[in-house]
Amino acid sequence: MEWANARRHFYWAVRGRVARSSALRKLAEADPSLTYDQRREILEELLSLDSGASPQVVAEAYEVVDLKQTISKLKSEHLLGKLVALAEEDKQATVDGLTRLILGLGEEAKSALLSALRP
Repeated sequence: MEWANARRHFYWAVRGRVARSSALRKLAEADPSLTYDQRREILEELLSLDSGASPQVVAEAYEVVDLKQTISKLKSEHLLGKLVALAEEDKQATVDGLTRLILGLGEEAKSALLSALRP
């Protein structure tokens, strides 16, 4: 690297690191059970960057990556896993909780739930 471009390189490298850290933090908030390596792999799959990409290209890719769908999926899977684990722990409490939830639903939601439960 030439001295004349050192500041520019450093700027984009730091900007990319900040954007990457932000994305990793968002993934961790969506599913705290994910390891750092798992979160990193998810990001790498979403971005598909070349290993020789410039710091500017990397930074811009991390800044514009849309994580909404991935975060939504991770949250859903994490919460579902927690619900299943809690349900297995205390089945009667699960039935009681589901009953309370169903009683609080509107008629349209109850009808949709009944339709989904019927074979």
